[in-house]
Amino acid sequence: MVNKMLVKVVATSGLLAGFFQAPMAPPMKLGLWETTSSTTMQMPGMDMPPRSMKIRSCATAESWSKAFGQSRQNKDCTPVNEKRTATSYSFDLSCSSSKATGHVEMDFGSGSTGHGSMHMVMNAGGKEMTMDTKWESKYVGADCGSVAPGTPEILQ
Repeated sequence: MVNKMLVKVVATSGLLAGFFQAPMAPPMKLGLWETTSSTTMQMPGMDMPPRSMKIRSCATAESWSKAFGQSRQNKDCTPVNEKRTATSYSFDLSCSSSKATGHVEMDFGSGSTGHGSMHMVMNAGGKEMTMDTKWESKYVGADCGSVAPGTPEILQ
């Protein structure tokens, strides 16, 4: 389950800037993106080694709109303290049923590179778990090849 969550976080890192904001042109080039992430998780009595992941994902206008639509449908998690510029986005996240909280920051300054971080605190089986993820993304090209939108390719 944790691995699936990591893939989802990394795969959507290139699209996260679209979450919780009005539909608009993406702040990055559309096409194939490669993202490298590092995640650490800590739980009392069970510190886990950092996990790194490298994936390729396909960003299209449709996947951008879909990411926005799914984020707005999630009534459990609410963004607060949102701060936006033309190339960056940050927000705090509060999820009512799971009592998870977090902070997300991302920047797509050049449109062909991006980076970000996410800090989450959640309840896992009655214990508090902390998850920190940092990622770097780079534009590979306009042709996504065999990588379908919404289906990231795990490289490592």
